[in-house]
Amino acid sequence: MRHRARWAALAVAVVVAGFGVVLATQVSSSPSYRGGPILGKPAPDFELTDLSAGAARTDAGPAPRIRLSDLAGKTVIVNFWNTWCVPCEQERPALAEFHARHADDPGVVLVGVVRDDTEEAVRAYVDEHRIGWRIGWGGRLPQAAVDYGTTGQPETFVISPGGIVVGKQLSRVTVANLEEMLAAGRRAG
Repeated sequence: MRHRARWAALAVAVVVAGFGVVLATQVSSSPSYRGGPILGKPAPDFELTDLSAGAARTDAGPAPRIRLSDLAGKTVIVNFWNTWCVPCEQERPALAEFHARHADDPGVVLVGVVRDDTEEAVRAYVDEHRIGWRIGWGGRLPQAAVDYGTTGQPETFVISPGGIVVGKQLSRVTVANLEEMLAAGRRAG
């Protein structure tokens, strides 16, 4: 009986270790990560409902929208996130600091795209945390998340002023990562 338990424990350990190796090879903490078919290509356009703090919330007319095409000529940082994701919560202070540093720079835009959450939860979160950057809503799985090939959150992309995806990060960002991504976007023009 003891031998069976040891073999079972060993088999579980091997499976867990194998899963860890696969996961480690698929995730990078560097914004210069070059995996995936979207990098180096034109950024897929998106149109999302604007849930940013202060965005109009009346039923009087159409909700304000965020369109990537309206941001042409700017370096755009696109961060896919949601309210219940622990790494997303951990990166929120870095996003807030980055946004504060560049809030007056007309050539930089930070857009959070909600993935796998509810509109009500996002509105409450944006209000509670006084999120100052643009927040886009397109449903639980917005087409933008599909078009960018996201597999979870957080995932962050940088789009050059010329509309090319020049960087991607598959984990939470730091201010230094965001500044590096911004520099890469500006260099690519």
